[in-house]
Amino acid sequence: MRNIVVLAAMAVLLAVVAGCGSPEERRDEFYDSARQLYEQERYSEARVQARNAIKVDEEFAAGELLLGRINMKLENWRGAFNNFLHAVEKDPTLQEARVELARLNLMNNDLDAAQRLVDEVLAQEPENAEAALLAAVTLSRRGEMDAAVTKAEALLEQAPEMEDAWAFLALLRLQAGENDESVRILREALQRLPESRNLHLQLGGTLTRMNRMDEAGKVYEALAAKETEGAEMRRLLGDFYLKAGRMDDAVSVARDLVQAFPDEASHRLTLAGMYRARKDTAAEEQALLDGIQAVEDDGQLRLAFIDLLRREGRLDEAVEQARDLAGPLPSEEERAESLPDETALAARRALADIHISRLDYDRAQSVLDEIFLLQPKDLEAKVLQARIAMARGDHEKAVSLYREVLRDQPDSLPVYSLMAQAHLAADQPGLARQALEQALDQDRGYAPARRALVSLFLAEKRYGEALAQLRNALKQEPDNPAIQSAIGDVFVFQGKPGAAEIEYRKLLDNPRTAGFGAFKIGQLEMNRGRYDKALEYFRALHDADPANFMAAEAVVAAYLAKGDVAGALDFSSGLKQTLDGAGAYQLMARIEAARGNFDRAEQLFMEGGQANPEFNPYPRIGGMYLAAGRTDLAEKRFREALEKQPGDAGSAFVLAMMLQERGDMAEAEALYRQVLEERPDFTPAQNNLAYLYAEHSTDQNKLTDALELALRAARRGTPEALDTLGWVYHKSGDPQQALSTLMRALDMKSDHPAVLYHLAEVHSALGNIEQARGYAERSLEVDPDGATAAQAKALLERLGS
Repeated sequence: MRNIVVLAAMAVLLAVVAGCGSPEERRDEFYDSARQLYEQERYSEARVQARNAIKVDEEFAAGELLLGRINMKLENWRGAFNNFLHAVEKDPTLQEARVELARLNLMNNDLDAAQRLVDEVLAQEPENAEAALLAAVTLSRRGEMDAAVTKAEALLEQAPEMEDAWAFLALLRLQAGENDESVRILREALQRLPESRNLHLQLGGTLTRMNRMDEAGKVYEALAAKETEGAEMRRLLGDFYLKAGRMDDAVSVARDLVQAFPDEASHRLTLAGMYRARKDTAAEEQALLDGIQAVEDDGQLRLAFIDLLRREGRLDEAVEQARDLAGPLPSEEERAESLPDETALAARRALADIHISRLDYDRAQSVLDEIFLLQPKDLEAKVLQARIAMARGDHEKAVSLYREVLRDQPDSLPVYSLMAQAHLAADQPGLARQALEQALDQDRGYAPARRALVSLFLAEKRYGEALAQLRNALKQEPDNPAIQSAIGDVFVFQGKPGAAEIEYRKLLDNPRTAGFGAFKIGQLEMNRGRYDKALEYFRALHDADPANFMAAEAVVAAYLAKGDVAGALDFSSGLKQTLDGAGAYQLMARIEAARGNFDRAEQLFMEGGQANPEFNPYPRIGGMYLAAGRTDLAEKRFREALEKQPGDAGSAFVLAMMLQERGDMAEAEALYRQVLEERPDFTPAQNNLAYLYAEHSTDQNKLTDALELALRAARRGTPEALDTLGWVYHKSGDPQQALSTLMRALDMKSDHPAVLYHLAEVHSALGNIEQARGYAERSLEVDPDGATAAQAKALLERLGS
């Protein structure tokens, strides 16, 4: 009996042991689960299972490879790199890991490391198609385009079903300006691989880039029609309609997605985004409010609503919403038991940011203290903390905080720009340049850092270094016309129009950028006073694209510059048929003003407003009279209009502009106030009144009003409104906020004379004499006789120039 009991116990024990399985079995079970989750695109769960497999077997190279691929999907590049490196160390024969390492090195622009890895793979596996493709990519990145094409074509002979090889060859042709050949390659590829969604998408994107919108639309519509489950292709179709300017179709697609998936917040956010693109703020707001009421989401809809309120300048409402979403501060016991709620943290960050924009640093600090209590290492909060330190003149602390952020997130590119601004505020231009260069080390294509660095060099008249920076950027992006144009612009700043023309002519070599090149050369000829030559370029540009307003405007400007009003009138006679909206009316009004026919010009501006409700004719009318020096005539005209119709906001605005120009600030202020009573969201009046207060008032209450008005005006993000906001910050005694805001304006329009002059004044206030002198001189170079020229000259005299 005893033997039977013992045997039974042993049997149970063996069953338990067998159920646990060997380490290899447990490892493989975790690995198989991770692979299945990966294929289901459940990457976070897959990562847990892959890590479990590696814990069971620390030498499991295949697990490291899979974990690296999962981290790639999660955009954890550093983690992926380490995984692939460990995979190669654990199994030197695992060529797939070397291929992935090469891919990451290419992403990091380390061409030598990528080439070494590819060579190692091909030495062991000469037929490895993935490695051969990366070899071709490396050649293209080195600028050896013909060799890259040859290698890609050879690869397709070896592996004609390789989707990525077809896509790469088509891309090479597109980069070479051979658009039709790129399309032909993609269509040939789709004959072999008709079900390739990626190739269809590349074809649609290429056709869109070529402005063959009807063909591109058919590609996207076909993909969306095939989609029986999910929403990705319909979402992309909506994005295409948006790019094509088919706003109603874009909104329709987004509405359909909301109806098909009413419980998904993402589609309601997309619909709100479509309304935002259509500039229908009321509909955007309603879409968000409907979503907030109908969907239980993770707070993204409410955060988007807060963002809308901020953009619209409804800051008090935004504060109320952010406070409500943030909720009360959890107790110490609650904080110990659970992780902080990310939505509540995001709401607190938004709240702190609003307080900072209003210069209310004590309230901002109070909110940040709550964030650090909940999440001591919150990086976004540290950036906000650094901005407060900047505002209080503690540049050293600001830099220290930015460095903390970059230690944890070295790819946080905007932080490098902020750190550069902190160094500039501390009169450390060398360290500012170093910070911007570090951003470019992270991403050679990061345009804001490149533009800021070039701006620094230009302010210091270090033209050679500015050109070197731009030429390096052009190597990274050889088909980027903005960089090629900027090289020409530097030569213009140097007073070398011949060299500038050589650079602009390079744009003519590529059909895709030829129009832009013609425009730049036309502008150059205008600056040289060679109006007939300029007219040739502008007419050719207009003939190639009659619906292009900039081209038509340039033609009119050239005719008027050479005094040929009759030619301008003849040209403008057919513009109503080719230019949409208010464009034709603007140009005809400009011609009539040149003839001295102001009544007719004013009538045409007003007709433009009727043709396009988004076109505001009043600033143009005021600008016309100011430019012509006919403020007396205009004042009489608009006073008469206001006597007949006291609520005429347009007439009141134009009259206020003129009185402000003349120096009659009290009446100008009263008229702007009248306009804003009639039309509270009239951005030009908000902007002008804010500037008036900043420029002419020392009353703290009015400076506070100026800040609120400027924040509301800047919601549209135009360089002029940002310039006013930056100037208000400066006049309010916050040069650091001023510097940051003005740099944003300069990033949008690098040759804006008022922005350049205001930057000069801010740098002067910060004690950065060389920077101040450089920006003042650039302002005068751009517009030697403009509105800010006298002030820039006076500043240079004060600086001892």
